Amino acid sequence: MAIDPSMEHLRKEAEDWQNKDLNPAISKFGERAKTFETKSEIPVKPLYTPLDTTESDYLGKIGFPGRYPFTRGTYPEGYRTRTWFVRGLFGYGTAEETNRRMKFLIAQGATGLNIVFDAPTAWEGIDADNPMAMGEVGKNGVSLNTLQDMEDMFDGLAIDKLNVTWASCVGASYLPITAMYIAMAQKRGLDISRLNGAAINDVFSGYAVSNCALPYTHPKDALKDWCDGVEHAILHMPNWFPCSITSYAMGEAGGPPDLQIGFTIAAAIDYTRALMARGIEPERIAPQYALFLSCGNNFLEEVAKYRALRRMWAKTFRETFGVKAKKGLQCRIHTQTSGLTLRAEQPMNNIVRATLQSLSAILGGTNSLYTDPYDEVYALPTEESQRLALRTQQIIVEETGVADTIDPLGGSYYIESLTDRLEENAWKIVARIDEMGGMLEAIQRRYFRSSIDDSYNRYLTAVDKGEKVIVGYNKYRHGEELPIETFEVSEEIEEKQKWRLKEVKEKRDNKAVSGALDKIAEVSANGDNVMDDCIEAAKLYASHEEIIKAICRRRKSFTEEYRIMSSKF
Repeated sequence: MAIDPSMEHLRKEAEDWQNKDLNPAISKFGERAKTFETKSEIPVKPLYTPLDTTESDYLGKIGFPGRYPFTRGTYPEGYRTRTWFVRGLFGYGTAEETNRRMKFLIAQGATGLNIVFDAPTAWEGIDADNPMAMGEVGKNGVSLNTLQDMEDMFDGLAIDKLNVTWASCVGASYLPITAMYIAMAQKRGLDISRLNGAAINDVFSGYAVSNCALPYTHPKDALKDWCDGVEHAILHMPNWFPCSITSYAMGEAGGPPDLQIGFTIAAAIDYTRALMARGIEPERIAPQYALFLSCGNNFLEEVAKYRALRRMWAKTFRETFGVKAKKGLQCRIHTQTSGLTLRAEQPMNNIVRATLQSLSAILGGTNSLYTDPYDEVYALPTEESQRLALRTQQIIVEETGVADTIDPLGGSYYIESLTDRLEENAWKIVARIDEMGGMLEAIQRRYFRSSIDDSYNRYLTAVDKGEKVIVGYNKYRHGEELPIETFEVSEEIEEKQKWRLKEVKEKRDNKAVSGALDKIAEVSANGDNVMDDCIEAAKLYASHEEIIKAICRRRKSFTEEYRIMSSKF
């Protein structure tokens, strides 16, 4: 292929500049770091020019917003007609306390609501009266045991006009929580097809990062539960995203952006195949996925991450699954700024970190955003810190002008080059997972966990050596630490929630509940979808733990066997 004369001239000028201007300056002053690279270990050159984007096919790789390959944005209008969902994250104590905080956030301008459930509810699948829940009830999320809690949590709120996300429920845990929400809607006389929201329901992420989804659920069983919940939503709830594929946990554990992207695409492929095995067409499946990303400190790499992911998503569903409709090729991304980067030392610095992370997510084209309050490193956020986190996003959209044009960093030689490199790395990760036999096999071999640990250990080593600076921690640590007020959950919450649950169990028709739970166990054992039966049990005020135990009743107990097996790889 003939060399473009203008590019050859530019190449010579670039070499001349480097030899006569750059190299002498570096020799005289030195560089401030031995190496410059992104978190994905992509080397960063001193300068990027058109020479770094000569391989780019504009229409094929970059294109226009809202058109394939969606690199420049999910929708053609960007943020010019409406902005991203400005989300508030909440959930603590009992349903009543959470209801009050929810109304506070709505009054402050939150347009989306992310509800966090406590560890017993979300991760252990147990109720407040289970001895294993002692000391954890309502501490880091709301305790939700029965439909009564769900009704109290949304008291006075028009749920058909809200956009709600379950921020912590996976696999079997998703089923009773969503069943209670649907039961509440039906009791109010609402058509559940009008419900808007999503669930961070990603069993692959749970096992890939933490080696668990629920402590007694095997990965294959967890995938079956996942399919039940997602299938029900596809058939009955077109405005509900029943699975947010979650690379967020991977980022928060220290995984680099290219691994996050590769995980997301590989997970989407295997999830889609699992649903296709139930006879659901990819055209129906693809539009009801959402994605959940963490946004870290490497500002420009994070911007490129969103662009690369959108392009890979569109290519995957068009070329692998034959999806043609635009809605199925558009990926919808929710972002949370990185809690991993928050520091207890000089905590007010966290405001700056979260602001820059929010800005990079917006410049990357996120569709929804939650900004971490500066005090989350200590405890649940106060109302003051949550208000400031919301104001951060509002200032960005109202005062900076960055949302006035679509993909403002598109066309940057560095951004386009970095987008290409991230995509190239991520495709290699997807291919590696496919070679291993898919997500379940990669999880069993601890591929993700070992990759995350390798990356994070390199980061910690660089921090210890001072090669990676954390302001206020290993550099610029001067002066007194300023005390801040923190939010505390009352120790009375646990007893109060146990009393509420006891009262519900005494008032309900326990014979009817027992029959409903037996039906769930039978349907689950037969391999059929249990969601409708969970809804009926929820209406009878069966508890979260009771429904999960019924789902798992006839399964082999998930013990340490899986963990031991995994550790051999």
